[in-house]
Amino acid sequence: MTTFKNYPPFLLEKSGKPPLPVVLSSPHSGTFYPERFFHLTDLKLTDFQLYEDAAVDKLFSFAPAMGLPLLSAIYGRAWVDLNRHPLELDPTMFSDSLPAQIKTDSARVKNGFGVIARQLNANKLIYKEKLRFSIERERLTEVHFPYHAALENLIKKNLNAFGKSLLLDLHSMPLLPPAFLILYNAFFYVDRNFITVSKLMGDGPWQTFYMTAIRPVVGSLLSAFILSFFLSFTDFGIPVSIAGEYEVIATQLYTTMMGAIPNFGEGAVIAMAMLVPSVASVVMLRWVDRFNFRYNKISKAEVSTNAFRDALYLLYYALISLALLSVFVVMFVVPFVKQWPYQPYFTLDVITRIVSDSSIWQVYEHSIGVALVSAAVGTIFCYAAALVKARSQLPSWCQTTMDSFAMITNTVPGMVLGIGFLFAMSGTPLANTFTILVLANLVHFFTTPYMMATSALSKMNAGWETTGALMGDSWIKTVSRVIVPNSLPTLMQMFQYFFVSAMVTISAVVFLTGARTMLLTTKIKELQYFEKFEEIFVLSLLVFLTNVAAKLIFDALTSYVQTHHGQGLLTKLKNFFQSATTRKANQSI
Repeated sequence: MTTFKNYPPFLLEKSGKPPLPVVLSSPHSGTFYPERFFHLTDLKLTDFQLYEDAAVDKLFSFAPAMGLPLLSAIYGRAWVDLNRHPLELDPTMFSDSLPAQIKTDSARVKNGFGVIARQLNANKLIYKEKLRFSIERERLTEVHFPYHAALENLIKKNLNAFGKSLLLDLHSMPLLPPAFLILYNAFFYVDRNFITVSKLMGDGPWQTFYMTAIRPVVGSLLSAFILSFFLSFTDFGIPVSIAGEYEVIATQLYTTMMGAIPNFGEGAVIAMAMLVPSVASVVMLRWVDRFNFRYNKISKAEVSTNAFRDALYLLYYALISLALLSVFVVMFVVPFVKQWPYQPYFTLDVITRIVSDSSIWQVYEHSIGVALVSAAVGTIFCYAAALVKARSQLPSWCQTTMDSFAMITNTVPGMVLGIGFLFAMSGTPLANTFTILVLANLVHFFTTPYMMATSALSKMNAGWETTGALMGDSWIKTVSRVIVPNSLPTLMQMFQYFFVSAMVTISAVVFLTGARTMLLTTKIKELQYFEKFEEIFVLSLLVFLTNVAAKLIFDALTSYVQTHHGQGLLTKLKNFFQSATTRKANQSI
């Protein structure tokens, strides 16, 4: 069996004396996992690949040529997270004892992202059962400690040579296209020596290409295809904006339901058709997993250089990057020019004209109000559901029902959900009200906050309710006094997720809004019909700035709770349990 001891803990690239006191470290760009790791989990390689900072070390591969040392991880962060303190450990993950000085109060540990991560995200726990720290501590001694020893040594050399040192900790944003990440990392695991072997066997160029670049990544290609197909098939916002007269199923559904002569029967059929990929994608993803390859070692062979080929690749990447960048730049440019693209000089007239329109601010108030109420109600509802799952003694069928509901809402396209609410609430007092918009948001975005809360609650001490019962407290009182205060960071994150999602959603509410309940996103859809693009970009910018401000505020509140209020909570808990122990002892006497 392959063990991680056979491979180096890091890759250090440097060339000559550094001209500047700079050290580059890429702790999350590792992509290798020991074979033993996959015996501990039911997750697949592609699940872990989305957790990596793919290609970050490649982006800075120029640094060694400049004399700047580049320290890169070899092992994936799901195996051991090099950007964590070695004592940031979650005791609930292990069946045996941990070092006495472990840092359980870390927010990262509480959320399942310690040095040995418990989960990839809110709904993907890594391990099938508890680990033995006596075994898993080798991850630290064989990988984590050597990496940081090398990093410390590089910093000390700079301090000795320059009297100072700058550490650049390299990471990527988590918003890169999943399909690209899946394929990139799949190619990383293809043994490059296969190319040489294929040529020695006398294979032609096309056969070599197939055997070394296509066949080994067939599983990943199919997974990326299914993922891209599902997202494209159900998308409404992009086709309605730029597709012109070209109809897709999402725009066809909108036209059928919201046209001059609505056809609800045909709309229902189209909505049912949109559910097919949701079901098929789950089945197909399980089927294509059989095509995935897993390699036991990392090949160090390099692809031979070719100036013409590499220049073409560079040009291709430059054009793609420029095209993507230009799309986002337009949103920030158009509102500040006189008349795009005919009079492209700076002015605030467009902004002033649009923001002076009281109807725009009324719609903005609608969006803020719906987002806030959706966040408040959604957070409470999801948290209550998570309590049933993680902190109650209700029958297992109740817990299974909650999990099933979460999975269903995660796979149903937003437009289909909106159609369901439209049919169900038609003719009722809820029709064409803000309440139905809140309910649609609650169901549409239920899954992720529910999983966040479930994950947090499941990691808390299971004996808190027992201690509360011994003191004569009800379950509700224990939850309100102990569990909820310890869940405040997670509750804030849930609230933030609901708010941001409600501000940008359109597919789930496009059928449910009216003149009195118009939101910013549906207003943008209306303006698109009249080709009022200046207003569209201003409203888009308003949504963007609102969500940025909301994220900054909620992140600051979360940080405050973790650093200030959290310490008070720990003190209260300590006193609480000490008091409970004393009272129990006195009662026994």
